[in-house]
Amino acid sequence: MMIPASAPGPDAGAVAGPRSTPGKRKLLAVLEVTLFLTVLMVTAHLGVPFIKERCGPIAARLFIAFLWIVPPVAYVALLKKDRAAYGFDIARKWRPAVHFGFWGFVVMILQTPGFVLWGVWGTPGMLILMALVVGSIVVLLRVLKTEVAVPRVDWKIAVGVVLLVLPSVVASAKGRMSADIIGWQAYYLLVVGFGEEIRSRGYVQSRLNEAFGRPWEIWGTSFGPGLIIASVLFGLSHIYQLGAAGPNVLVGVGATLGGLFYGIVRERAGTFMASALVHGLNTAAFEIYRDIFKM
Repeated sequence: MMIPASAPGPDAGAVAGPRSTPGKRKLLAVLEVTLFLTVLMVTAHLGVPFIKERCGPIAARLFIAFLWIVPPVAYVALLKKDRAAYGFDIARKWRPAVHFGFWGFVVMILQTPGFVLWGVWGTPGMLILMALVVGSIVVLLRVLKTEVAVPRVDWKIAVGVVLLVLPSVVASAKGRMSADIIGWQAYYLLVVGFGEEIRSRGYVQSRLNEAFGRPWEIWGTSFGPGLIIASVLFGLSHIYQLGAAGPNVLVGVGATLGGLFYGIVRERAGTFMASALVHGLNTAAFEIYRDIFKM
C-alpha cells in the first residue's frame, strides 16, 4: 500500500531563492537531466563508431566509460552537491550497498527465464520478460521491506566473489576461456553496471529527487516522481542502442521497467552503488553465459 512518507528524505532539495517557485524548480530539473542525457547519448552515437574505426573496440569502450562516469562525477564535485544525497557517500553506505545490492541481485534472477525467451521467441518473449520484471519489482519491494540497522555483509561479499569468478570457470570448462571473455565481463561490470548507474541513478534520479523530494512510501522504500521520470528517461535512452540496426520501442519499454527495478534498489540503499552491483553482476553473468552456451 502506498502511503505518504512521514518526512522528505535528505535529498528532498535545498531551499530555493525567493524568486524560484517549486514548479519552476521541478521543470528546470527535468529539462536539465533531459538535456544532459541527450548530449551524452548524441556524443556516444557520433563518437563511438568514429573511435572504434580508428582506435579499435577497446578505445570505444573506454570512451563510453568516460561519458557515463566523468560528467556526473564532475557535476557533483564542481557544483558542490550533497554527496550523500547523490549516493556518493561510499564510506558510510558501503554496507547498505552490499546488503540491498545482494538481495536485488537475488530477486532479479526471477527475470532470467524472460531474457532467455526473448532471445528464442523475439517479441513474445520480450512481453513475457516485461511481465516477469513487473512481478519481480513487487517481490523486490517486499524483500527490501525489512529494516536492518547494521546488515551483515561478509557472506554476501563471498557469494559475490564466487559469482564474479564463476563465468570464467564455466568458460574454461567449456573450452571457451579467452581474454575476450574477461574483457567483456569487465565491460558489463564497470561500464554497463557502474557507468550506467552513476549516470542514471547517481546523477539523474538524485537530481530529480532534489527537486521533487520523495513524498511516497511503499513497504519502507521512500521515493518520488524522480524515480518514475528517471526510469522513463533510462528507457528512452535504450530505444536506439549503440550498434543497433534501428530503434526498438519494446526494448525502451523493457529498459524503463528495468530502470524502476534499479531505481528502487538505489532508493532503499541510499546509494547508486547498490543498483550498480545488481546491474553489473546480472548483466555480466547473463551476457557471458549467453555467449558461452550460444543462447
